[in-house]
Amino acid sequence: MKWLMRYLNNNRKQIMLTVAIIAFIIIIIQIINGILEQKEEERKEYQERDPYKPSQSIITGDIVSEETTEKNTELIGKFVEYCNNKDYNNAFNLLSDNCKGEIFSNNIDSFIKNYVSINFDNKKTYQLKLLMNINSTYIYQITYYSDDLLATGGSNMSKSTGDYISIILQNNEEKINVKGLVKKNDINKTENQGDLEITINDRAVYYNKEKYNITFKNNSENTISIGNINDSESICLVDSNGVEYPSFIYELLESDLILTPGYSRTISITFNKICNLERNIEKVRLKEVNLNKSSNQVNQIEENSTTQIDIEM
Repeated sequence: MKWLMRYLNNNRKQIMLTVAIIAFIIIIIQIINGILEQKEEERKEYQERDPYKPSQSIITGDIVSEETTEKNTELIGKFVEYCNNKDYNNAFNLLSDNCKGEIFSNNIDSFIKNYVSINFDNKKTYQLKLLMNINSTYIYQITYYSDDLLATGGSNMSKSTGDYISIILQNNEEKINVKGLVKKNDINKTENQGDLEITINDRAVYYNKEKYNITFKNNSENTISIGNINDSESICLVDSNGVEYPSFIYELLESDLILTPGYSRTISITFNKICNLERNIEKVRLKEVNLNKSSNQVNQIEENSTTQIDIEM
């Protein structure tokens, strides 16, 4: 032990300096961690305190800039204010052209009946959650409350209604889509399989589904069937990874899937696909096309008489 005491006495200044440096580093690290923890707590408290201006995606964790958040939420707040005050024209004019046409058939009375009267039967407060940002299209989940959200925390859920609402750019101006609509675009892609002509006219992408308007034309002298009403996968979407998304084919009538000679029909088909940043649709797949369906075939398709057709997007 004498050697240790001798070493400590001879190197007292160096040891004290080393201990002081280590202690200083530890204190600095604790201070930095404390500041970071405080900022995170302040961010969470701010979001809880102000449910009208979410800036972080609850799905991806991505953070939207304060400027963009302010712009988006101000537009949504203005829309809610117009609806609360029954200022239908100004509220309707905040919607995108695609939303007006796709959801409300460019009819303000349809907007009043099918949106305002449902969600704004009395004046509402609301809460926003940012879901995701797709190519500068911002998708929010909005919940409308009859009570004061800041006072009650939205405890009276029985008086609430909800929607998926998105902010998009239209001619360099921010506009709103409601009822889950994210975007709509023309496709106009035609494929021919023998005497069957198939044209994908357009696609409407919603947060929780996709809807396609497809025209089928029978140029043959035979009756053609294009799907199986009892099989949701007989008409499906295929993404870039080869994953298939089934259709809500049961929403159609069986007669919608039958084309008599020379007949043309446009069908609106909805597919079960959640909006996804990384899953691009590459084709529409028809698995059970019967190009020569006999007239006595009812509610059945012979396997050996069907063919699969892929329409590339």
